[in-house]
Amino acid sequence: MEDSSTTSKRAAVRAAGRRVFDALPAIVVYIVLFLGITALFGSAYTMVVSGAVCIFLGRRNRRNSPATCLIIGIVMLALSALAWIASCHLVLGIVLNLVVPFVLVLAQSNQFVPKGYFGYVMTYVFLELKPLDFSTFMTQMAAVTFAAVVLGVALAAHSAWRLHRESDEEVFTRSLDTLAALLDRMAAGERGPELQEAFLKLERTFDNLSVTSHHFLRTWDRREFVFQMYAELFQRAVYLLADDEWQDDLARRVDPDVMHELALLVRQANAAQTPEELRSIARMAQMALDVVDVPESRVRVFFNSFLHALVLILQIQAEPPRRPTARRIPWREVLDDAFLRMNFDEFEFRFACRLSIVTALTCAISAVWGYEHVYWLPLNAILLLMPSYEESAHRMRTRPVGTIVGGALAPFISQLLPGTASVFTVSLVLISILYCCTPGSWVQAMLATMFALLMSSLTMNATTAASLRILFVALAVAVVLVVNRFVVPSPRDRIFEGNLRELTQLIRGYWATVARGTRGSTSMRAAGEQLARFHLVYAAAASYVRELEDEAERQRQRRGLSTLWHMFSEVEQVEHLVLAEDLSEHDLEALRRCAEILETRPHPTSSHELLQELARTMDSESLSFALLHYLDHASAFERDVIEGSVQTSGASCAR
Repeated sequence: MEDSSTTSKRAAVRAAGRRVFDALPAIVVYIVLFLGITALFGSAYTMVVSGAVCIFLGRRNRRNSPATCLIIGIVMLALSALAWIASCHLVLGIVLNLVVPFVLVLAQSNQFVPKGYFGYVMTYVFLELKPLDFSTFMTQMAAVTFAAVVLGVALAAHSAWRLHRESDEEVFTRSLDTLAALLDRMAAGERGPELQEAFLKLERTFDNLSVTSHHFLRTWDRREFVFQMYAELFQRAVYLLADDEWQDDLARRVDPDVMHELALLVRQANAAQTPEELRSIARMAQMALDVVDVPESRVRVFFNSFLHALVLILQIQAEPPRRPTARRIPWREVLDDAFLRMNFDEFEFRFACRLSIVTALTCAISAVWGYEHVYWLPLNAILLLMPSYEESAHRMRTRPVGTIVGGALAPFISQLLPGTASVFTVSLVLISILYCCTPGSWVQAMLATMFALLMSSLTMNATTAASLRILFVALAVAVVLVVNRFVVPSPRDRIFEGNLRELTQLIRGYWATVARGTRGSTSMRAAGEQLARFHLVYAAAASYVRELEDEAERQRQRRGLSTLWHMFSEVEQVEHLVLAEDLSEHDLEALRRCAEILETRPHPTSSHELLQELARTMDSESLSFALLHYLDHASAFERDVIEGSVQTSGASCAR
């Protein structure tokens, strides 16, 4: 029998093997770019390599069509041109350094993909650090073009390899098999948190697939829409499971076979291969919707809403693919989305402000000072400034330690290397090990320092270079520390408060969607986007709450989040009833009045009695049920969370 130390060693070896295997594609891309650019253009133009590899790391697990790779290449060339313009004049540099990183963060990052900007900003800043005349700039553009071509090939190859391992379609197929099995378990009468968690896991999977398929220019993407709609199905199942009455409905009023019928349709939809098969199953689902008469109950609402959404999904899947064109880009939506994100409650806006200031300040210091290797100041500053305040603080501790250790080792190693070829070889070995390390660790900082100093040792004294490196890292820490502290700081508690506001705003936005639906104007895509964003923001907020140390505060915030989740679920139920049920004119008019009130204030204290009266007069029992439950939860949120926050603030002031 193996002892624990042997088991631990084997586990460590396996973990190290997985790290190397995961880092291998990035290592290969780095070596090909570094050696290729050095051979074709000279080592002076290798500054683009790190940024290109970071773009590869950020994009490799996403879909990368030839058009996507072409756009990435065009962006890299545009950033190279902007970097050259910024290096030509101090004022131009300050203006562009305030604007370019800001735009890149808003365009490429969000709370769920926080570092989407990183490779692009690194490319821009690194290329700006060494001023070039026009002829050498054209050589740099050729080097960037080479890097873009290699990057495009690498992304395409990695996508093909990833598809060979497990594609989004395989995740999709496996998830639908799981969905069918869960529906059978519901039919068998199973209940409890385990079943709810299984549906929530499916929903999170499809929400993440939806986010990674999302386009900044908001062009139609059938895959994104399908992922959103399936996530909506899972959300409805979780909401049903949260209501104890559904179990009694299955036991007394509803034939459990209706749930087995849903499971069978899901399996058939999952097995369909051609548009004709998809349309055939859509007709079967529509027939079940028209023919199967489920008694009025919670299960009836779920059954009808599930089939209604499934029919729509299958019809969309059966459509021929549409290629995005400039005419299909909803430019107004793109601009509206950009303006909505430009406020201090938005996570990416706050970070974009800090990044722009750090970039402009450190690059200006580098340009004015003009000291040897002073470009290490902005280079380290953008590596220290992270979207997460906590991660940034962590790096401000680990990077100086790694820099000091690397600065002590590099001069000693450089003395042992006999020539340029050996320096290049050892440097590439170091960079390969670096990509296997945990990002932000002191070991990674040590390896990066040793790589930079060994390359610098070809042109200057290694000890002098090590002293300069330590100096500029210390200055970068000072700059980032000040900016993080005084420029729109984003500690986790501030992000959590913003998330709570955003969840409330999303509920308001969904009521606006309901109001439009009562007038016959609705957008399934907009509803799907709201659903996906709500649950991703909810997951981020719940993660923060789980880590709160104060038990009473943790329980209060957990109740508040749970209440918000129920409120959003009830609005989603109402929206489904508007779309799928034949509501009377009286109900539509009453619902329109409710929605117009609730879209301005989702916690309607002053209008609570009026809204309850309107809900009780509705002909549709399901609609009345959902609206009354929403009002109960809205009152609970007002009482438990908002008033609780005021009391907490008052206690803090008293102390």
